Amino acid sequence: MLKKIGFIGYGSMSSMLVSKMLQHQTLKEEQIYIFSRSQHEGVSRFKSNHPTVTLTSSAEELAIVCDVIFICVEPFDVKEIVIHLASRLTSTKHVISIAAGVTTDQLARVLSAPVSKLMPSVTSEIDAGISLIAHHEKVNDQQKEMLTQLLKSFSLVKVISEQDLDAATNLTGSSPAYFSAVCEAFIQATLDHSQLKITDAYDMVLEALLGTAQLLKQKQLTFSETIDRVATKGGITEEGVNILRAHLPQAFGELVTKTLEKYTDFQNQVEAQ
Repeated sequence: MLKKIGFIGYGSMSSMLVSKMLQHQTLKEEQIYIFSRSQHEGVSRFKSNHPTVTLTSSAEELAIVCDVIFICVEPFDVKEIVIHLASRLTSTKHVISIAAGVTTDQLARVLSAPVSKLMPSVTSEIDAGISLIAHHEKVNDQQKEMLTQLLKSFSLVKVISEQDLDAATNLTGSSPAYFSAVCEAFIQATLDHSQLKITDAYDMVLEALLGTAQLLKQKQLTFSETIDRVATKGGITEEGVNILRAHLPQAFGELVTKTLEKYTDFQNQVEAQ
């Protein structure tokens, strides 16, 4: 019998996960159950495109029926939901949270069901990027493998220790925003010193990013090797690299410190609920 997979909450990340699982046929429509407090246009459109998907009238209904439950709500809503559903989320089920700042230990103290944490990436929309997973101790091998199989068709799956999950999420799920912020600053500095059109500058940086990523991956180059290939000794590019090496360590050191503090702050607020 096919397992029933439920999604509590239907926002941008959960809709991406459901759509990719259907696209790659790791799930059938009839296996999918969705509960969303807000029956917004995205839910209605998804249902019209996938008529055999079940929209439940309550989270309780979904929790009773489904074998695997993805909790895809805001961090400060997670604990309230799992407490409310605790009697329904029995030891035979598998609960997966995608909320930042909520640990599996916090959920495991409330639930008898085994708990995993998933940190997906927006880049999986184009079958790229990494899905990070951390499993609590009660998750069995069959449950671990099933979750990996659901995700591996559209992302590279990495199972890591939960103590490293927040730091790793900076490198995966959060990094598209960080890279974009760096590129915005790079483009703006260039525009301030040239007559380039912003659209041309954007295209130049975008193609450079794509080409660099493909070069690194296809030629199996390290970042240092790539720098050495472009920045000749005493040349103009080396001058730019030296400036970045002088200033970026402090900026990224502060970024990592502050974001990890924010994760801890979220965890403390969830703990206090």
